[in-house]
Amino acid sequence: AEWAWLGWLPHLRPAHGQDCRLLLAYDRDQAAARTDELIRRLDDHVADSGTGHAGTAPAGARTVVVVDGDPGSAAL
Repeated sequence: AEWAWLGWLPHLRPAHGQDCRLLLAYDRDQAAARTDELIRRLDDHVADSGTGHAGTAPAGARTVVVVDGDPGSAAL
């Protein structure tokens, strides 16, 4: 699938100091970088929110991750 059109969506523009122009990955290195950034943000959110309450959804933005094939493969 061709995903370049997603670049027009404002949701994919980095807003938290990520080292990229868009929150898209076209190869393994970019996928690893985006994944590392997401894990850091999740860790920061957990640390900032404290223990939370069991059974309640956390407040704030949601993140959707779409994987289409193997990043960096010839099939993409």
